[in-house]
Amino acid sequence: MLKYLSGSSQEEIVLSDKKIRAKIRTSGLYDSEWEVEDTKQAQGRKVEEFRRDAATYKVIIDFLGDKRERAENANRFADLCEEDIFRKIPGTLFLNGYKIKCFVIGSEIGAKDSRTRMERIEAKIYAPYPVWVMEEKKSFYPDSAERREDYTFLKYPYDYPYDYSRPKSGTENWYIDHYRDNNFEMTIYGPCVNPKILVNGYSYQVNDTLEAGEYIVIKSCEKTVVKYLSNGTIQNIFEKREKKNSVFKWIPSGEIILNWDGTFGFDLIIYKERGAPKWI
Repeated sequence: MLKYLSGSSQEEIVLSDKKIRAKIRTSGLYDSEWEVEDTKQAQGRKVEEFRRDAATYKVIIDFLGDKRERAENANRFADLCEEDIFRKIPGTLFLNGYKIKCFVIGSEIGAKDSRTRMERIEAKIYAPYPVWVMEEKKSFYPDSAERREDYTFLKYPYDYPYDYSRPKSGTENWYIDHYRDNNFEMTIYGPCVNPKILVNGYSYQVNDTLEAGEYIVIKSCEKTVVKYLSNGTIQNIFEKREKKNSVFKWIPSGEIILNWDGTFGFDLIIYKERGAPKWI
């Protein structure tokens, strides 16, 4: 399924249903390309770096139905895209579990067939950060008396080679199935003081106090540390991050071990990035 979510209004439009049909396979959305920076040698060239430039896709979209339906859907799509352009807030294109931030920067009128009741446009989609992202989220709970009833662990009368017992307080394992390190979003919930989370021994810490109902959000891609108070106040606490270790260091893939003191809970969203969505 292909759909567009406006960054401005958060309104969504599905581009692959009965009345709106995008030609996904021929759109270039599955295309991916690296640019090579190299230097000339006596024989051949030496690769210095690979990088990705912004990407542009062209997607053919057919609007179907009677004249009123075609006009309503085409105008709605255009309005959502125009508002994002005007406000300079990117929308999000979703495809088969992946998403990419983008702007719809143009459209050309294509074929028109009144007999089949179809209007066609070719939308020009610009992605300044040309990676497709699949999110994977895991929640980690405080080891408090109030939370104990939420933990359910298997109990068997016989011994098994696998350890089914309750994990050690403040310790969790997580396998991230990907081939590279990952951007992430970490949300830490109060109450707690100077919360610190170790990922494979690497420390992510913010030197601040959270009361009940307050939380901190760390975003590695945007390099922001923001505190949300229970009264609705939002504070930039970038300077309160621990500076010995960067709190924006990407989370590795594979088997990771997370350690914390168990007095607070947190959520971790991993952004698994690819140059193109996986084929299904």
